[in-house]
Amino acid sequence: MHPKILISPSLLRRVISFLVLAAGALQLAAAPKPSPDAASVTTTLLPDSGHLVIDAKGFPPPLPLFFSVAIEQSTRIGVDQITGEARVKIHRLQGKAEVLTLGLSGDGDIIDVSGSGLLDWSVRQVANLQPGSAAPKRVLDLRPLPAVATAFNAQDLDLIVRMRLKKPSIPGETSVLLLTPGDAVGFAAKLVLRTDAGIALRMVNATGLVPFGDTETNSSNDHWQFVSNGDARLELNIFPRGAALADAELLSAQLVGQLAGNSGSVNFHLRGQLHIGKAGAQVRFLQGNAALSEKTAEDGWHIELEEFKDGGFAYDLIGDREGTFPIDLPFVAAIRENGDWRTLDFSMPAGAVVPIQLEGLAADVSFNPDSPILPTSTARGWQGFLPADGAAALAWKKSREKSEGTLFFTSSERTEVRLGAGLLRQSSQIEFRILQGKLLSVRCRLDGPGEIIGVDGANVVGWKVVPNADKSGRVLEVRFSRPIETDGSLIVRSQTELGGFPVRAEPLRVLPEGVVRHSGFLRIANSGAVRVEVADTTGMMQLAPAQFPGSAAEPG
Repeated sequence: MHPKILISPSLLRRVISFLVLAAGALQLAAAPKPSPDAASVTTTLLPDSGHLVIDAKGFPPPLPLFFSVAIEQSTRIGVDQITGEARVKIHRLQGKAEVLTLGLSGDGDIIDVSGSGLLDWSVRQVANLQPGSAAPKRVLDLRPLPAVATAFNAQDLDLIVRMRLKKPSIPGETSVLLLTPGDAVGFAAKLVLRTDAGIALRMVNATGLVPFGDTETNSSNDHWQFVSNGDARLELNIFPRGAALADAELLSAQLVGQLAGNSGSVNFHLRGQLHIGKAGAQVRFLQGNAALSEKTAEDGWHIELEEFKDGGFAYDLIGDREGTFPIDLPFVAAIRENGDWRTLDFSMPAGAVVPIQLEGLAADVSFNPDSPILPTSTARGWQGFLPADGAAALAWKKSREKSEGTLFFTSSERTEVRLGAGLLRQSSQIEFRILQGKLLSVRCRLDGPGEIIGVDGANVVGWKVVPNADKSGRVLEVRFSRPIETDGSLIVRSQTELGGFPVRAEPLRVLPEGVVRHSGFLRIANSGAVRVEVADTTGMMQLAPAQFPGSAAEPG
């Protein structure tokens, strides 16, 4: 016999409601978590009421990580070890800096990385994707503290990286350990190389490096300075001072050339030291499409001309007695034309990389990348290195003006406004996306009160606020060090003085001129015991705080 249970109508309704709520909870738990790829926004216009319904699903993907790196490295080569110390400044432009990866080039180990804001570091090997390079390459991973990695405003991370190579092969070849860009979008490095008293060296490869500083300082065999803007490699032949020198050899050579007025030749000077270990020893000094222009002898040495059966000739430096003698040999190299290219082709002493500097060439020339010498434009002219085989071959031509399409670009903005007692602070991060052409500079119209106190960006070289052409307002003009061709960003910081409370205030609107489309996000928060109410908005839609891109607002 089954017992009978009496259920009142009110209890029955409660049981049914509980079952419906439980079924809904199970359905939500089983629903898949939305992904950034599934984010979408749809709009529907209701014909009956005329209302516009906006349905937003998912959430936007996180911003990619962009950061730039500036390095000052000092390396000393000794008998027992090669030590280096690099001061690294990392500037985060956008994104969450969970891991910052730099590349490593050369021999040796990273023994320590220190600096405020650093959580930990590691060295790992990754596959080398360069053609013909099967060996893996190393990278340096840096993990900042969580507060530094996720802070809204871009922050600099100042680190000191120490490196060491124990027991280098002497005599022998080694590659200096260098930091390379890795994942950085901007990179600049300066390297100072010094040697101990009993060590001498020759450069046998200097890829991606440019001599820097005073020519006389760099001509010293125990002090070299280089700059780099990308991947680099420096290979040296190290030997005890005086032990591995040949009977006749050029040391600490520097080659400086000046384009002649008629542009038919280049006037060169070879400066350095001639070491003679045995009287009568000789070294090949010059061969090819070049000839001496002045002196042929000085104290301790003289030059002899050797002719070949095919009509060619070469110059030999011959020592009159043992010793080391300074030399400054002027010669002229002929410029030959091959279509649009103008070429130089002669040979210098082989065995060591020799820095070369060309003056008098216009800044708009381009060099043939297939030539052994590919100079880089610097404040002192075009600078590069002769290869170790001594082949001084290079070609250049005047760059033709390229016809570029009309500039089209879009921009997006993320603005953070903080209202405090007596002051409104504002930080606007503006992202540019180039659709066509190049963005050489940008003008932003300023609507509303407020003063610009700073403009930051990877390529920003200057900015100023000027009146608009029709005197109706103000314009912020920003100049870039190089044109933006794909993506770029800048951060505009401003502040506005407020009167006594209660007060009505409005943020400063920063609108790029000439933009195809401009959109973005605005977040307003209080700083301290200030109550904020939104009085009026135009052309904006209110969102939930969690939908604002980036980190959550810090409590006021």
